[in-house]
Amino acid sequence: MSRVIRFRGRHVVTGEWFYGSLLAPNIIGVIEQNDKRDGRGRRPELAEFCVVDPETVGQFVGLLDRSNKEIYEGDILQSGRALTRPRIVTFSQAQFILEGSMLSLSGEIGTNENIEVIGNLYEHPHLLEESS
Repeated sequence: MSRVIRFRGRHVVTGEWFYGSLLAPNIIGVIEQNDKRDGRGRRPELAEFCVVDPETVGQFVGLLDRSNKEIYEGDILQSGRALTRPRIVTFSQAQFILEGSMLSLSGEIGTNENIEVIGNLYEHPHLLEESS
């Protein structure tokens, strides 16, 4: 089983989220396998790309929440079990953790049945203020 490596970032003009491969600190692209039938087989090809705000770029952590929503760096999570208040997903010490708690997303907060993405730092910072 291979790990899915995917990023997201907000388009600098429209503010919409764009998902794909990180090509540069502020560029996310969708790379597809191309089968041109020219004898060279399948090879990667850039299908689409987008300039994003580098401050909003976050990596998919490889987990889904209880609603099967992908969890990314910068997301705000809550849990009825391990979290006393909403926390931001961040990357520190070679692992994805919940900021301010040092709880690792590798198992210390429980299964995906216990966690929920309630927003993200860029669109919903008020969720953190209300819980302080």
